[in-house]
Amino acid sequence: MEMSASVAHGQEVRAELAKLLSDLEGAQGRQRTIRLHEGDDIEGARRLIASGVSTNAMTRVRTTIARMERNETDLLEHRARAVNGTARAATVTFVATAILAVTSLGLLFHLIRRYTVARSRAAAERESLLAAERAARVEAEASRSQAEQARAEAEAANRAKDHFLALVSHELRSPLAGIRIWTKLLRRGTLGPQEAARALEIIERSTLLQMRLVADLLDVSRIVAGKLQLEYGDVDLAGTVRTTLDLCRSSAGEKGVRLEEAFAPAVGLVWGDVARLQQVVWNLVENAIKFTPTGGRVEVRLERGHDAVRLVVRDAGEGIAPELLPHVFETFRQGDSTSTRRHGGLGLGLALVRQLVHLHRGTVEAASAGTGQGATFTVTLPLKTGVDAAVIPAEPERARYAVLDGIGVLVVDDDSDAREVLAAALEQRGARVRAVDSAAAAIAAIERERPDVLLSDIAMPDEDGYALIGRVRALAPDRRARIPAVAITAYAGPQECSRALAAGFQAHFPKPVEFTQLITAVAELAQAAPPPVDTPA
Repeated sequence: MEMSASVAHGQEVRAELAKLLSDLEGAQGRQRTIRLHEGDDIEGARRLIASGVSTNAMTRVRTTIARMERNETDLLEHRARAVNGTARAATVTFVATAILAVTSLGLLFHLIRRYTVARSRAAAERESLLAAERAARVEAEASRSQAEQARAEAEAANRAKDHFLALVSHELRSPLAGIRIWTKLLRRGTLGPQEAARALEIIERSTLLQMRLVADLLDVSRIVAGKLQLEYGDVDLAGTVRTTLDLCRSSAGEKGVRLEEAFAPAVGLVWGDVARLQQVVWNLVENAIKFTPTGGRVEVRLERGHDAVRLVVRDAGEGIAPELLPHVFETFRQGDSTSTRRHGGLGLGLALVRQLVHLHRGTVEAASAGTGQGATFTVTLPLKTGVDAAVIPAEPERARYAVLDGIGVLVVDDDSDAREVLAAALEQRGARVRAVDSAAAAIAAIERERPDVLLSDIAMPDEDGYALIGRVRALAPDRRARIPAVAITAYAGPQECSRALAAGFQAHFPKPVEFTQLITAVAELAQAAPPPVDTPA
């Protein structure tokens, strides 16, 4: 506002000066006209004074000029102050702008850095999510494949089990049908001597087949449940293999297959269960005989290595297809499982071989060049360390049938058929037999007359065999309390045998009983019985 006031004042001074000049021109007439234009400054007024204007006029002019100078000075000072203010404002504005620019630049850099970091993080998270999604898809696909494979395997296992159950039914019913038919024919008495002998042979063979099938099923069940127990000891493997081969020669001869053996000298001892190792050899040799055609041969070799012994069973039979070879030791697997198969069996033999060999810390392998090229099975067992490798001489062969002349035997069984057949077998060997159907009747019979040997079933109503042997051992301390006793039971297994021996029995025989072994055991127990102890009158 000061600047506007100064400008207005200057305009008034110029207007007054112009009027004064106009008055001077009128007074002097012909003097030179001097115009003081609006744009003229103080120098124009000085020129006017120098041109000779009157003193009065000059005084007025000087006054006007002084006013003009003061006004000009005020105007310049005002302009200076305005310029300085503007400069200061400009400086402040510049500094503020600079500070703001620097601050803004730092903020911009910070924002750019945050944006870059956030963008990198977002890209990393996106990549991570994509990778996780891809991994999830891959895992889902793998899980789906595994589920499909597991389902296929489960379905195959179910089919195998269903087929196995049907196979068990077939394998059990077939010999039972033969036994039943031949038994009826024998009962009629219409068979001649040769036919009757043939019938008895078939019945015996079918019975042995049934026993083997049941034994294999029980062994598989025990192995699966982890309850198969071995009775370890020193085993002469060469003697065990020879004994087993003698048992297999009859089936080999019936089929017209030659059994050839080649044993290395001084094979040595292994640490194992002789009965289970015999089962291994039996299964391998019988399997080789089964798949070898008539006129073929089965070779059994026994070799000694540095710290192990190898049993090799080789045949020139049907061989093993390449796709079946990795599965020959699996349970329920057979090369031919159709209804038109030529060979019987449950397909458990080789599975039992592998399990039993593993329990002896050994290995078993199968090799075949293919169908029609034969097969070779190799069992490797560790030798017992610290024992001389010389072969232990075989024990003298026992008599085929022991003599029981005059030996008194008490048979206890609630099953009438079992009692009758046991009594008949013992009486044929010369024993004096009494048969009763309960533990109470057995105690009454013992009190009347002490038998030389007691044969008792375990599973009986009211009082079982364990209760009976407990009552017998609790009798007065005379010879009645020390009667040798044999447990005969359908509960077959090491645990049942151990329980029977712990209860007071001297021997344990699972049903069906092998009569030769039973009669031999009765004879040995009767001979080893303690002498009678006289009781005071």
